[in-house]
Amino acid sequence: LSALTSNSFAGILLTAAFISSLGDIVGEEFGEQVYATLGRVAEIIAAWLPPVTGGIALVLLGGYMVAFCANCLKHIRFSVLRRHNHLYVHSGFFTKLSYILDVRSIGYLDLRQGILTKLLGMYAAYVYCPGFGKRKEDVAAIVPVSFQREMGVTLKNLLREYPFVPLSQHPNRGAIGKFIIDPFWPCTLIPVVTFTLRYYFPSWSSVIVPVGLMAAVPAYWFLIVRLIDYMTTGLGYDGHTLTLRYSKGYTLHTV
Repeated sequence: LSALTSNSFAGILLTAAFISSLGDIVGEEFGEQVYATLGRVAEIIAAWLPPVTGGIALVLLGGYMVAFCANCLKHIRFSVLRRHNHLYVHSGFFTKLSYILDVRSIGYLDLRQGILTKLLGMYAAYVYCPGFGKRKEDVAAIVPVSFQREMGVTLKNLLREYPFVPLSQHPNRGAIGKFIIDPFWPCTLIPVVTFTLRYYFPSWSSVIVPVGLMAAVPAYWFLIVRLIDYMTTGLGYDGHTLTLRYSKGYTLHTV
């Protein structure tokens, strides 16, 4: 779960806050020294890569690793136990978190996937329950990560009140345009803008092309998510339970 849900932006914010706070405690010289060291590392990387690309790559990779470590420490030693109508959730390494959830107050169960977890047949299960998973330091997952068959057995033991109903309604073929319209424009415009800028400013090609490629990756990634969403989205209802499949951002949801 830590590897699949960590993002560079969160790690960058966490790193900046840490350096700033430590600088306030130790002194401004410490913070300046840390930033100078990071700048030197960026210069070393830039010896093999274009300067802008090297700097961006360092920031993104460093931010991702920080976010990964923070998430890993938050979810380590994770366990969940059901007794009667209550779930007992425990996790954490330095800061140990414990929750007691009343199953009857759970609003819905949410299975989430990204493209990679979709290909691997893996899920993470979340529940919506008042007061649970609201703060950024909370553990929101009820099953951090599991393969489909294991997930079915686990949820049957933990949350048997929330069975998934087979989908009976799907979008028609003509609806595909509504699914791909959002990623269509960035997927089209980013390459056009990149090659146009390269044509008019050839001396900046070493910067324009790598930045354009990095900007195109999330756009085409989003297009893939929306195509998968079009093929899998729908709803099912058995008179008691409603099952929905849809995407939000880069995440596929089964609720």
